[in-house]
Amino acid sequence: MTRENILAGRYARALAGQAGSPEEREGIRGDILLLAELFGRPEAGAAELGEIMASPVHPLGEKLRLADEILGKIGMKGAVADFLAVLIRRGRTVMLPKIAQKFGELADAADGWLSATAETARPLTPEQADRLAAALGEFFGARVRLRQIVKPELLAGARIRVGDKLFEGSVLGKMERLRNRLAGAVRSRKRKEAQNA
Repeated sequence: MTRENILAGRYARALAGQAGSPEEREGIRGDILLLAELFGRPEAGAAELGEIMASPVHPLGEKLRLADEILGKIGMKGAVADFLAVLIRRGRTVMLPKIAQKFGELADAADGWLSATAETARPLTPEQADRLAAALGEFFGARVRLRQIVKPELLAGARIRVGDKLFEGSVLGKMERLRNRLAGAVRSRKRKEAQNA
């Protein structure tokens, strides 16, 4: 697990400690997802805000004033606004997308849901997504909240991640496994030829 994942998990747990009910968790989930979109990684497409927050050129006071102004305009206050201030002070706003993901997983677990991610070459239809969530729910014995990510490089098929389990069923994954088997066979053959020489 990367250092960023560990830190994101810690921040998400701290934020989850602020929510006592399912309704509060859903409110925080929506707020943290919005903040992730507004202030997240500049290289991932977040606009100028992410760049300003990530830049050492802008002083801390300027960053905090800008965040207060934006939060005031969208009417966000309370625990999530305070949480954003902590992230700004610690230079961690780029972690907001990962924190939002980790918070979602914690909130889902607290509410009896299992988080799953389906990476597919093309978007799933609502019916396909419902069938997949139902099948995963039956397999794991829990209600499943399915998040979809479209990755055209998979070519076809899907990768399904549930917690730390990965179900690889993409054409790209099959091609990688085939390549690894072929490479292993070539190495094995070369070793045998070297031994026989």
